[in-house]
Amino acid sequence: MNTADTSATRYGGVAVALHWIIAACLSVSVILGLIIGNVEESESTERALAIHKSFGLAIFALMLVRLAWRLTHRAPPLPARMPAYQRIGAALTHGLLYFTLLAMPIAGYVAVAARGRETQFFGMFDVPQLTPLSRMLSQNATTVHVYGQYLIYALLIAHIGAALYHHIALKDDVLARMLPRR
Repeated sequence: MNTADTSATRYGGVAVALHWIIAACLSVSVILGLIIGNVEESESTERALAIHKSFGLAIFALMLVRLAWRLTHRAPPLPARMPAYQRIGAALTHGLLYFTLLAMPIAGYVAVAARGRETQFFGMFDVPQLTPLSRMLSQNATTVHVYGQYLIYALLIAHIGAALYHHIALKDDVLARMLPRR
């Protein structure tokens, strides 16, 4: 772990960029997922699904980079006066976000690949089918993906809510640690 600067009060540029790029990709993916799940199948929904899958793959790749970065670069310290239950909640929420943002793209990929459907990454190249054809595997992965969305919603509400609570109510620098420098 990089401990060269243990006095840093905010995340570095790479961590900030990864956070906000993943947040933007996740926003688009969630919106497309909601659209796909609530309209009849058509050519438009197929295009939306293709874009949703591409954003899912991008989130997966970016999360791998973010995880590697996080494992080798120390996070800035939380405020000294932060209660233990908030520290535990923050660690638990972040850990579950990392896990879920890695698991959801895998489940989505397996759901379509096990059905024999192709996946392209933004129309640039085909993603290899690494799963056996299996209706049961596809159904199980689809179930994980469908229920996983609710976990993501809950975690995002907790994460964003806590950041806003710290910024607005407590007026500390928890949110500012992850904002881009001006």
